[in-house]
Amino acid sequence: MASLAGIVRHLGYSIRLLGPVGGIDHILRTALGHAARRPKSATRRLRLRDLTAPITLRPLTSDWNVAVDVFARGDYELPGALHAARLEVHYRAILGRGETPIIVDCGANIGLSALWFAHRFPRAVIWAVEPEPDNFALLEINAAACPAIRPLRAGISDRATRLALANASGAPWAWQTTESPDGAIETVTVADLLARIPGGAPLIVKIDIEGYEVDLFRSATDWAAAVPLVVFEDHDWLFPGRGTFQAVMRRLLDTPRDYLRRGENTWAYSHALLGDRP
Repeated sequence: MASLAGIVRHLGYSIRLLGPVGGIDHILRTALGHAARRPKSATRRLRLRDLTAPITLRPLTSDWNVAVDVFARGDYELPGALHAARLEVHYRAILGRGETPIIVDCGANIGLSALWFAHRFPRAVIWAVEPEPDNFALLEINAAACPAIRPLRAGISDRATRLALANASGAPWAWQTTESPDGAIETVTVADLLARIPGGAPLIVKIDIEGYEVDLFRSATDWAAAVPLVVFEDHDWLFPGRGTFQAVMRRLLDTPRDYLRRGENTWAYSHALLGDRP
């Protein structure tokens, strides 16, 4: 049974995201949904205060936790005031050259992080890469009102291969990928996505791929040196001995960077690419 503190915290997040009326309505509907044992796949449209278009999610699943993390807790707010200001200068410099800033969202889930990046960098093109079909269906719905987001049902890897999906917990944010010749998911590479935008310039690569970051960074990582900001969630806590953090850092350390933490993410800002002072 949920603790009183947990209920109060949940209500607080709901009101912050949806306003007083919408927040209370969401709490009541969610409680009724649990009581009635509605299927967790049931979706609902919610209008968040920070977005112009409503989002669609499965409120009885981890989708709600993602909404809270992104839009209430601010997990993708740029840490470091000076670093954020320098990234903004770089973003404007790309636009000033007549180029298109590119953001690659690896592990985009239902598209909420992509929506946040689109809100923060409205003139960037955002590749939202998600392999799991149910998550991807919601990603397409949520991205429909934002032409800057380009949903792509694929896995992200260091090479062209095929992936299989697995999810021991059943939570929509916990899908894992493994290489398999019989896998249903084709892969793309970061370098390929960056090259698909004529006149594009990399701005951010965000990575949350449930341990597959070891495979993503095992080879073909030249793209990393050209990316001003790499944001990644490591999964050492989930995969003891796999070395997920080490796998990423071993490649990122080839380029001088500053490393900041916010929530579960490490933010790696390139010295060379963010050298312009705001």
